Amino acid sequence: MAADREPVTVVAPADFYLSLILSEQKDDHGRTVALFGSLENATDVVEPAEADRMAVRFEEILGENIADYPGAG
Repeated sequence: MAADREPVTVVAPADFYLSLILSEQKDDHGRTVALFGSLENATDVVEPAEADRMAVRFEEILGENIADYPGAG
C-alpha cells in the first residue's frame, strides 16, 4: 500500500477538533481501486505534529488490515 501525505493550510476554522474524511475510487466493475482521505485538525486544540502522528498510525492500521484483502496491492 502506498500513501502520499500532503499538508494543506486552510485559514477557515475547523468544524471539529479533529475530522477524518475518507472516500474511495471504484473501477468500472465496482471494485475499490483507491482510497482518499483527509485529516483536518483545529490547531488551537490539536497540534499539527500530533495530527501527523495520528495520520501515520491510521496508515499503519489500514495497511495491516488490507494486506490480505483480494486485489490489494
